[in-house]
Amino acid sequence: MPSTDRAARDPMPGPRPAELAAVGLAGVILALAVAALTAVGLAAAIAGDGWIWPHNIADAARVIEGLGSGHPGAGLAPAQAARLPSAATVYIGVALSELALLASGGAVAVVVARRFTTAGDPRRGLASPHQARAALGARSVRRHAHIIRPDLHRPARGHSRTRAQTATPGEER
Repeated sequence: MPSTDRAARDPMPGPRPAELAAVGLAGVILALAVAALTAVGLAAAIAGDGWIWPHNIADAARVIEGLGSGHPGAGLAPAQAARLPSAATVYIGVALSELALLASGGAVAVVVARRFTTAGDPRRGLASPHQARAALGARSVRRHAHIIRPDLHRPARGHSRTRAQTATPGEER
């Protein structure tokens, strides 16, 4: 009886790249929404009559929708909406908040990229030509250049591949 367990038939355990992209996109959207809500609260605290925050998730969604439609007070309780400063002040706060979020996200991306992809990092993957010569010896590197970099070097005479070596599985003679 064939197994229906995904782990048993999946050669790549763990999340798929599309799933990771979807989670990443959801995280970015959530961060942008929280930054916008925080900006509305800060604008009210600094230029209005005190800090405000939506009472629940549904109100928060309506506030975000109101920001998108040009009505910053939409979704807030009437008492909270009355404490908001002018719409221009709210939108300046939202713009500054989103810019700060993007700048900090960019800074984090640069730090992560430098941490995990530095040129001299031995965990990066391939050895440099100097490291290959030091490990294998110059003569061995020259002799096996067609194996090390087949895109740059042709095999030496007498080392050409036969049809049996290049045949795909099921095509052998």
